[in-house]
Amino acid sequence: MIQLNNVTQQNSNDLKRLGINHQFAFSQITVHINLSPDHRVNEILVDMIKKLAGVEEQSTETTYLINNNVFKKAVFIHTFDLVLRFLEQIFLSSNRSRECSKFCKKHQLNRYGIFPGIKLRASEEIVMSNSLEDIVNHEGLIFSFAKEKIYNVKQKNSRPAQHSLEAIKATPLISWYFENIDKLKDKELLWFMTNIVGYQAAKTEVRQLMRRDSRIAYYYKLALDLYFEALSYKRVITDDKFPFDYLYQAVNSRLVTTMRIGASPKTVTQEEISKLLKLAQERFINEAGQKVMLLRVDAGSGKTTTIANLFHSNMAYVGPTHKLIKQFMVDVQERNPCIDIVYIPAITNEDIPECKYKEKMTDHEKRGEWIKANKYRRKAILEFGSSKQKKLLAEYDAALSKKTGSPFITHSRFINKGKGFFNNEKFKEIDTIIIDEDILPSMFPSSLHSDEAVIHDIKSLLKIINEDLKGNVSNIAASKNTYDNKLIKLRDGLLVFIEQIQKAKIEGVIKNQTKNIFELNKSILNSYIKRCKNLTLDIFHILGSRVLTCKNHSQWPATIYTHDYSNVLKNKKILIMSATLDENVHAHLFKNKICRNTEWVDMPRTQIEGKIISHAGLSTTKNSFDKNPERISFIDKKIQEIGCIKHIITYKDRKNEIKSVENSHMHFYNTAGYNDYSGQNLAIVGTPNNIPENAVTLYYLIYEEVPKSLKYDNEKEEIIYDLRNRPIIKDEFKFSFFTFEHAEDDKVRAIHIWSTYRELIQAVGRARLTHHKCEVHVFSRLPIQQCVFNYEIA
Repeated sequence: MIQLNNVTQQNSNDLKRLGINHQFAFSQITVHINLSPDHRVNEILVDMIKKLAGVEEQSTETTYLINNNVFKKAVFIHTFDLVLRFLEQIFLSSNRSRECSKFCKKHQLNRYGIFPGIKLRASEEIVMSNSLEDIVNHEGLIFSFAKEKIYNVKQKNSRPAQHSLEAIKATPLISWYFENIDKLKDKELLWFMTNIVGYQAAKTEVRQLMRRDSRIAYYYKLALDLYFEALSYKRVITDDKFPFDYLYQAVNSRLVTTMRIGASPKTVTQEEISKLLKLAQERFINEAGQKVMLLRVDAGSGKTTTIANLFHSNMAYVGPTHKLIKQFMVDVQERNPCIDIVYIPAITNEDIPECKYKEKMTDHEKRGEWIKANKYRRKAILEFGSSKQKKLLAEYDAALSKKTGSPFITHSRFINKGKGFFNNEKFKEIDTIIIDEDILPSMFPSSLHSDEAVIHDIKSLLKIINEDLKGNVSNIAASKNTYDNKLIKLRDGLLVFIEQIQKAKIEGVIKNQTKNIFELNKSILNSYIKRCKNLTLDIFHILGSRVLTCKNHSQWPATIYTHDYSNVLKNKKILIMSATLDENVHAHLFKNKICRNTEWVDMPRTQIEGKIISHAGLSTTKNSFDKNPERISFIDKKIQEIGCIKHIITYKDRKNEIKSVENSHMHFYNTAGYNDYSGQNLAIVGTPNNIPENAVTLYYLIYEEVPKSLKYDNEKEEIIYDLRNRPIIKDEFKFSFFTFEHAEDDKVRAIHIWSTYRELIQAVGRARLTHHKCEVHVFSRLPIQQCVFNYEIA
């Protein structure tokens, strides 16, 4: 709350006239308002109240307290209402330019036109800006403080856009606002006026509304003075040039409302897409030689069914999950029972009976000793397993021993065993590999480890090497003994690896320069790993990584270790089919690293039978939920109001917080190929924003460059990621996305956006909307193709 002392009844009357709720007693005015942790914002609010109360600055004393709950029955005023009343007084002032200049200089605020740098924004998410601004967010407003001097941001005046009223109203969001103008809240009305103010064709209708409603007149005049011109964008999609500019939010903020800015591309029927799929797949199959075809097609369009009709004995099938592989096996066998399918069943740790061998197996897995782990896995099943478990092991052994047939294997097995799986001795008749769903995540697996733990294990190895070399580990000279020389090279490689961990902290991401040393001395390294009993990590796997990426803003210094298994896909004929393929990511990756003869095929959108309803009004990132825990309850209530939702897909650690739906929930990163939700109404809650370090790593693997948004801070002694909310245009939509800021980082931004979108697309695809008349409600700021926004529904 804010208290003004030594004030009069007249000051209280002025506040009352302007609608500022307060208490007045004993020459003291108390205004109940939520204050900011930043004292500069609180000082601005105090001065605004003084201005509205008509008191002289020197004649009053001020006291303000944060989170004061003494007056529980007091009526609070929202910061937005106070600021609007203050702007109104500046607007009505005859010397408003001088008033604004005085106010801005006192509080070190930037200036926009004749108004102080206080900007309207559309959500509670933190907004960052350029280097000239010091941004503070408080209750839906952005206070823009100048860092060095007062900047007067000017815009050139230009002739207002000349468009028909019908063209302007064709934008769904603007049309909805026109029709519901009487119901709009103050913030919504100001947003609307800042969009419509520059369009001559709308002036007649707006003037009629102004005569009827003084509130509309006020906000229209405010928008005229506050924003010089409405922003617009001419959108061209394929060969169709739209005859008018689609309106943008004119508020000077990086955080824009998610909106449609263009007409949706044409869709085709399921029957048409099946014909196009068959033509593309047949052309690929009939072409000879090594090549890669990347086939992007909407989820549920029948890509797997179509390829099942064309599947031959010279092909192998690679799927994301055993469940999808088994389903495809049935489809192929129904059409061509003569194909000899080789399926390697999954034996998970859950299948291993609890016994002494399982403990040893787990211990060896942690240390990366896979041969020993498999040995104890077999012992556990053979000695303590049930008849079903023993049968599964027999099927597993029989499949592994086969050398002919059509292998049906998972992404992970193909990546880990691919080079040895398809060689001159085994499956030599296989010349075509069909990969269902995006295999890119399996190509570049990564693990995060604290620097302390990794360096501890490396030093444990160095200690034993030092003992064997009988000298100081840092100054042993080259030896005539061949084994000793190899040991010295291994020692030097381990020391360099520790240096690389520190180097990654400065550069952000680096290539592992010691990988070849460890591969050439693999047997020696393994022998020392076996001898070292106090290792805590799979150090062999870590040392074999391709790229080291510094974990940004970690609670403890940590590094991400990423492997590169892209070589497995080289020198092969491969068809990859998925709804989540992206030309800006996959086409560049495969052409640069795997096969120059890579073809990108983008299928038309498949017409959906059901509906995708986008609820884009709230940020639903994990960070947003952490800062606003009540938001989950709000969304849970919304889902309850919708009433027809059968299942939820959200973050793994938030599944139990949504209680309005009793049926099972699913989590992100676990949805590919899952068909049990077909035809059922779903709610997708969240924006599964992949960590920026993963985008940096993939960008480095493709282009071998470090993004320009990464800078080393000498004072803080850490790498800084310059991430900001940026307006993004994708398909027919515009939205805000918290991503890499530098103007030249468009490629890493594309990777970052794709890595988030791929999970949303997979989640929405579980309902199989191309075949079923059901609904998928998406609670995310990211719009999905063919969606309708909840405010567009009558």
